[in-house]
Amino acid sequence: MLAIGTAWESDPRRYGFDIGEPERLYHKMMSLHVDSWVPTSMWPSLPGYRLNGKGFAELAQETAAFAARLERAGISTQIHDQVFLMARLAGMSPAGFKRQTSKCIADGDFDRLESFASLINKNIRARAASAFSEGSGCSCLRQSSAITSG
Repeated sequence: MLAIGTAWESDPRRYGFDIGEPERLYHKMMSLHVDSWVPTSMWPSLPGYRLNGKGFAELAQETAAFAARLERAGISTQIHDQVFLMARLAGMSPAGFKRQTSKCIADGDFDRLESFASLINKNIRARAASAFSEGSGCSCLRQSSAITSG
């Protein structure tokens, strides 16, 4: 993706970018809604955007093929921050959590999804209680509450 305000924008051809109508592209980029849960090949295309002579659809297909090769090699892809954090709170590997929750969504197994959410929420509450308990090392919070209450 071309990042505005970078050398890629100021000299795009040097980096292999061809932008037919910059204003149209920037407008589309600013209003683009990308669903990070779907493969890049299903994202809306960007008008007038090419990289090394390839349009958005071709780049997305190439990216998807590369991600599939990584997955076959046992390397997880498209593990977003929120998935990583929820997986840790569910006591699972990020790849396992992504696989299982994606299956729940595909199967419409909302009871199982709810059980994941309940487990994650329970673990969040436990960690929060531990973090704010006496002697937990969060003296800055105890000090600030003493200042505001005293």
